Order: sequence, then C-alpha cells, then structure tokens
Amino acid sequence: MKTLISYSILLLALVQAKFIHFDPPTKIVGGDEAALHGFPYQVAIFIQVPQGTGFCGGSLISDKHILTAAHCVSSASSALVMLGAHNIKAEESHRQEFNTTSFAVHEQWFPLFILNDIAIIKINEAIQVDGVAVKILALAPATEDAVLTGLQATVSGWGKDSDSAQGVSSVLRYVNSTIIENSICKIFYFGNIRDEHICMNGWEGKSSCQGDSGGPLVMTRDGVLTQYGSPRRSKDTKIINGFEGKPGQYPFTAALTEYSSGMFFCSGSIIGRRFVLTAAHCLTTVGEQNRINVILGTHDLRNYSASYQKIRSKAWVYHEQYVESSSRHDLGVILLEHEIIYNDDIREVILYHGNNTFVNKEVIGCGWGYYDDSNKASTILNCMEAVTISNEQCGSFYGGDLAENFICAQGMNQSRTCSGDSGNALVFEENYGSYTAIGVMSFGLADCKEGPVVYNRVSTYYGWIIEQMQNLSALQ
Repeated sequence: MKTLISYSILLLALVQAKFIHFDPPTKIVGGDEAALHGFPYQVAIFIQVPQGTGFCGGSLISDKHILTAAHCVSSASSALVMLGAHNIKAEESHRQEFNTTSFAVHEQWFPLFILNDIAIIKINEAIQVDGVAVKILALAPATEDAVLTGLQATVSGWGKDSDSAQGVSSVLRYVNSTIIENSICKIFYFGNIRDEHICMNGWEGKSSCQGDSGGPLVMTRDGVLTQYGSPRRSKDTKIINGFEGKPGQYPFTAALTEYSSGMFFCSGSIIGRRFVLTAAHCLTTVGEQNRINVILGTHDLRNYSASYQKIRSKAWVYHEQYVESSSRHDLGVILLEHEIIYNDDIREVILYHGNNTFVNKEVIGCGWGYYDDSNKASTILNCMEAVTISNEQCGSFYGGDLAENFICAQGMNQSRTCSGDSGNALVFEENYGSYTAIGVMSFGLADCKEGPVVYNRVSTYYGWIIEQMQNLSALQ
C-alpha cells in the first residue's frame, strides 16, 4: 500500500515539540459542519497514553481495520473507537463503539521527522457496515501515479473549529481545498517533503490545522470516493510576542538540521570548539550519530551570513536517566566532526555551575520558531525576554511540584516559547556580549497557552556535561 500523507502548508514543522500534557493537535479551521452520515467512513479515536487521553481521527478500511497516524497510537495502551458518530459529546443511537489494544505502527515510523506516519488499528469484533452510517473507504492503489496537483480534496474531523477554540469540536466538520505541488510545499517545510507525501493548500484560512491527525484526505476519482492521504502532525514551535535577534547578537546559538533533507528540528548552544549542548529529546530518534548538520553563525536559516559554518555531527550522547514522560534529565551533548572556528558571530556560551537558584533573574531565550499567534513561520532567530520564577510558582501551572533539576522562566510582555524551540539555552548577559547558560529548554504549556517555560537546570548537570565532553573527546 502506498503511504500518502497530507499537509497544510500554513503550518511549518520546525522543531521537536515537547508537551507536559497530551493535548490533541487537531483543528478543522474555517470549514463547515458535516451533514449527518455525510462521512460514514470517518472514525473518532480516544487514545489512552501515559500522559492521559488523546484524540485522533481515522478511516474504516475493512470491517475490522481502521487506518490512522502512527503518532496517534505509537505510545497508546488502549483506545475507544467510535463509528457512525456525528456528535461525539452526545448520545447517538446509530453509533458503534469498540475498545481495542491492537495497534500496528509502520515499522519505519520516524517520529523526529514524522516519516511513515501511518498505523492500523484492529477491532476484534466485526463492525456492522450498513453503507449509511458506517461505510468502508476505498484506498488509492499502489499503482496510482496520477498527477493530483490542482485537484479538489476533502479533509474531515472533530478538530478545533477556530484558532481560539479550547477543545475539539463536538460535531464532525470538513474542509475542501486544493492539492498543491510538492515543490511548493517543500519550501515551507525546509525540504522535508518526499514523493510519498501529498500537500494540501491551507490558504484563505481553511485547513486541517495541526492535523485532525489520522483522519482521511479523500477525492472522488472515476466515480469512487478514495482515500489519498492522512493528515500528519505538525511540530508546533513558536516564540510569541518576542523580538528578532540581530546578526551576531547571540553567537552561541546553533541550529540542528537533518543532514540529508536540511530540515531544522532543534536548537542548541556552543559549549566548546567541538561541542554543542541540546535537549535529549532532540537526539533520541535521530538514528545514526552523524545524521545532524549543525549550523552556526547565522540568524537566518534561508540566507546564511558570510560567517556561517555548517559542521556535521560525529557522535552524540544524551543523559542515561532521561525520562521522556517527565522530561527529567533532558540534556544531550553533540561532538562535531571538526573544530569550530570562532569569530565575532560564533562563540561559546559559559555554563553556570554555582549555587544560585536564580529566582527573579532577567534572562533571554532564543530559537527559530513562529513569531506570533498567526501560525506564520519565521526562519529568523527570535528571542524572548523573561524572568525566572520559583519552582513552586511554576508547578502551579503544571499541576504539581517540579523537581529541583528544573528552572522556569516567565516571558515578559506576554512573550513565551510555545511547545518547542527545544534544546535552546536560557541565558543571562554577564558582561557585554558574554552570556551564561543556566537552563536547556525542555517543555512548555500545550496549545501555546501563556505561562512559564521549563528548562533543565545547567548547574545540576554541569559535572555530567563536562564528563560527556571528556568521554566524547576520546573519539576525536
């Protein structure tokens, strides 16, 4: 079966996102409510994951199988599946519900770059397919090589119906839009678009915003309604209400890109002539140790400055006690293939290793994310001014106490890092042009809510960082 995945080009997937809660990244924005039984192949899926309950869409492809996205079920323990549903928050006599623990995720699913993002859910009982409320959806054959650019397609789901909505829609919604060329879409996704992808236009404010993950993208071909794609998750990353960093202003910043596609996925900081500090979750799914290109000395990822350097990774290591579910020990160190040549735009950051807990300290955090709530992506380094707060204050936003290895920063003027800019350093300026790092960005509040961003505290891990640099130096 040929895997085809749909994108909305208004959503730029830039950085590995980290969420403290599992909130479904799903919206149908600017669409319409579906007629009752208007999309009888559509499936609603409530998923149990370690962080809580998530929500995704899917499509019925046999009387026992549902097609969805790999990222929806890759960490699922169980799922409640609804078929024939229209209003998922009301009782409906025509609805069928099944519980399942049977998931088959594509064996080449690659979370960091969201490749092969496809999975099958199996239902042990036979689903009652009546052709009215519940109907099986045909899949595009593997031999289908037709040019789809310019054709109209439809995406449906229970996602948010506006950017301001606080939860998923109660009723099924849909949006019609146009398939665009992959070459155009590739510009917005830093080259991370391949032949097995389909891109859907999100202009005019209509799109499957951030997914309606796992749901179908369909077209009518030769009189048959056929599924050609499944909306993929966007890795949402923003610094909102911040300011643009000037060239050379923060010379320690590093952009991590995938070496073959050039896709940016995380930030880091120079901590030595061959070393970059980043977050562990940026490294856990990279694969080969030399798969990262580190971009230095530029604040614009599309127009490199004359002083920029691009150096490939030779090896990397992340903390042996890193726990993804809690984001504790979320640090990693990258060894570069050769030494960095320092200049006015490229210098290392100082690692703080004292006893100051830094409450009410003015700090800076930077990254290459979205720069406002409009989902317009920036390739320019954006920064936020913030003030560190106590872990007790910070924990009130996250529903519990935060461990001492964390440090929190609250953005000034409503600025914040939204679910990403992962791996960047939280710094303060000690002398003019000299910066000291006190944290490494790990996670923020889901759905870009205003609130503090959580970093792993550098002083707690200073000894570990130095030890890893020494161990990696042996590989030189």
